[in-house]
Amino acid sequence: MEHFYEQLGENWFNYPDLYRDVVAEVPSGARVVEVGSWLGRSAAFMAVEIINSGKEIEFSCVDTWLGSEEHQGHSFLVSGTLYEEFLRNIEPVRHVIHPLRLSSVEAARSFADDSLAFVFIDASHRYEDVLADIAAWLPKVQPGGLIAGHDYEREGVARAVQECFASGVLQHGTGAGACWAHRKPGGPILNVITPVSRPENLPRIYENLLGVEGFDLRWFPVFDPRFSASEKTASFQGRVPVHTAVVGTTRGWGGSQRTSCLERLAEGWCYFLDDDNLVHPRFAHALRRGISERPHAGVIVFHQLHGDGSLRLPCGPELVKYGHIDTGQFVIRREFAAGTPWPDTQSNDWEFIRPLFERAPEAFHYVAEDATFYNALR
Repeated sequence: MEHFYEQLGENWFNYPDLYRDVVAEVPSGARVVEVGSWLGRSAAFMAVEIINSGKEIEFSCVDTWLGSEEHQGHSFLVSGTLYEEFLRNIEPVRHVIHPLRLSSVEAARSFADDSLAFVFIDASHRYEDVLADIAAWLPKVQPGGLIAGHDYEREGVARAVQECFASGVLQHGTGAGACWAHRKPGGPILNVITPVSRPENLPRIYENLLGVEGFDLRWFPVFDPRFSASEKTASFQGRVPVHTAVVGTTRGWGGSQRTSCLERLAEGWCYFLDDDNLVHPRFAHALRRGISERPHAGVIVFHQLHGDGSLRLPCGPELVKYGHIDTGQFVIRREFAAGTPWPDTQSNDWEFIRPLFERAPEAFHYVAEDATFYNALR
């Protein structure tokens, strides 16, 4: 379905990329809420994205349609026809949108805790009201879900957001109409396994992993016997749990370290991040998108870039072959890898993935997005 939102209302909607990413990331069956819908411009965009995704996403729009204090005197408010105009504007996508004509706090009581994948707040911009909105809606967001809002440049909005979230606030855009976003802790387990032969790179990798939000992230730097694990990780323990071990050989290919770590893990997704690689800023988005598209996939494969940002390895079923797939290019479900060891050879990424692909090629899912940088720390 073609977008028609640009024909509707005032041009306050400057965050289509955020809405587009949300629809790409959330699975079928997800529930999303927009608080403050006005004349329906942003709601119409979201609805078309949902229709085009083919997913069953429940989309609720919350508004009193009485306007905030800044809107008083608007022609639709004077005439009392704002809600009717909203309904006329969304008519082509009315079957996707569930209007709730309530105040923000009242509407939040209609939803169970931990039931929403995404909430976007663009209601009153008064400090006290934004505080109340966040307090009402944050418990409704599921672990790993996203709560966000508009007009972060306004003093009342920024003050309330910063008081509610001491850390973990992302800003989208600057100036008028900037957005804020906070990913609620939790979500699917993501085990990041790093065989260590370059311990001097670990602080950079740790800082890089802090940007991976929306997952229960656990980092496993696995040292060979030449190094002391406790010495190398003590200085950056913090928001990401770090589990260290000293295992394996000194051959330098990392296979025994990866195998030893896999054997210790019982569940979750596993990602093999070498100690000279970094994840892309869009890594978490790409992985959430892959999981939403194929919730039962065994392996999710992405594009890989060189350290300078140029494309190194694209993904695709025809490219799962020797020399065309790299360790840092795929995330694997723990149970799918059960019983498959990593060889201690230079080509161990291919030798590990080959039997899994030959056994179940249909379990591989491909996300055409950049997710990792190769040799970024060399």
